[in-house]
Amino acid sequence: MSEESWEGEFTKSLGVFLNGKAIPDPHPQGKLVTDESFYLVFNAYHKGMTFVLPKIQIGHCWRPILDTNSGWLEERKTPFKRLLKKQETISAAEIKSIGTKFEEGSSIKVKGRSLVILQLCEP
Repeated sequence: MSEESWEGEFTKSLGVFLNGKAIPDPHPQGKLVTDESFYLVFNAYHKGMTFVLPKIQIGHCWRPILDTNSGWLEERKTPFKRLLKKQETISAAEIKSIGTKFEEGSSIKVKGRSLVILQLCEP
């Protein structure tokens, strides 16, 4: 993101990738530390916005964990029924009812003034 983008008054959304495979600090015993990877989508704008999910590696997908408009998504009883393809766009709230994972590079609609957290699914 450019310096101008950070300072722009229009900047009201942000996607942050937390790479659990790239933790720089070792365990106190010197072992490599790894964890799950997450993508956080912040939309501070009052209207919904569409975000494109990052491509990490072929075969990976994104599993929604939290949408502040509908709560913890993994608490639902419905198992994941299908993988959402890149050409499809769906709101995070709709995921709760259909049980979906997102293919890398697909789009997700995030409601205004909300946060969505997705976890990287490895093959």
